[in-house]
Amino acid sequence: MEKIFIGGWSGTGSRLPPTILRRAGYFGEENVTSTMDYCGNISGFHKCFRMAIKENNLTPMKEFLDKRLQDRDSWSLKAGHFMCIVPALKKWYPGSKFILTVRHPVDCLIKQGSNTENCVWGGVKDRYDLDAKLEYYESVTLEALKHTDLLVRLEDLCFKPIETISQILELADIDDDPKNYLDIIEVPASIGRGKAFYNATRHHAIIGALGY
Repeated sequence: MEKIFIGGWSGTGSRLPPTILRRAGYFGEENVTSTMDYCGNISGFHKCFRMAIKENNLTPMKEFLDKRLQDRDSWSLKAGHFMCIVPALKKWYPGSKFILTVRHPVDCLIKQGSNTENCVWGGVKDRYDLDAKLEYYESVTLEALKHTDLLVRLEDLCFKPIETISQILELADIDDDPKNYLDIIEVPASIGRGKAFYNATRHHAIIGALGY
């Protein structure tokens, strides 16, 4: 069995792969419905992450994770922030795998609703502002993709669940029927919430890189 990290932007369904893997026998936190639940000691996790990113001090994060993993042979741990430190994670835990969860980038940026009035990072003022935020999303996601072992799109989990669940199980070297996990998948009402802006943002490289 593999050692697997899962990460991705908020709202990409990153709780689903670890939930599937927990059912298949992997160690994982009891509550993986959100980064907040996963962390348990949320302040400790974010303090370690800030030190890793802002101060380039990865030691506290390594110590934090070692304590969580408790020398277990197989595990799957999820936190959205993992996508920013994948090379370090793989260096610390040789042979570990990384699953990156995504959904259409515009859907990630725009919160509930089909307009740009209520969006992540303080609101999208106009199309140009949306483009600017997509550029940041693009830079972070493209870097994470370089070190990703399996890309899981939320749309595929929702509308091609058998195929996508099979890929997750295969990555973990688990021989099981993907139909045993179908009840975990729920299609969120927010799928396609940014559809009105899809064509206008198609020129961004990340759109094609993720297969949209």
